[in-house]
Amino acid sequence: MAIGNVGQLAADLIVTTLAMERVAYLDDSAVLPVAGNEDGELHLSAELYHTPVHALFLLQQRSACIVSHAEDLAQRLTSWAAAAKCKNLILLSSLPAGRFPVPASCGYALCTVCTFFGHSPGAILRCSR
Repeated sequence: MAIGNVGQLAADLIVTTLAMERVAYLDDSAVLPVAGNEDGELHLSAELYHTPVHALFLLQQRSACIVSHAEDLAQRLTSWAAAAKCKNLILLSSLPAGRFPVPASCGYALCTVCTFFGHSPGAILRCSR
């Protein structure tokens, strides 16, 4: 169980709010294939959206990454972002519930948890009440 599919829900909200247009899809062996239908429109496992008004691209990944290929996928995506001269790259994600539990005694309602490839996962970066 994931904690609310936060990344996907946030991406959905950004795409809708900014009226972003789907401009491409990602076909990568590291991403499990999936297809869905929403209001008669086909959606795939990873799609790229764009809004020229905000000079923003958003890659929404709807399916899981094959764990043993995750680092390679991250490398390919960061190489693409560098070649495309992206100024900022933001990752929105969620975590499996209970994988990195925050002790109840800390008194915080929200924690930002980050995993860096090659480092120990679950470092708590920032907490807020």
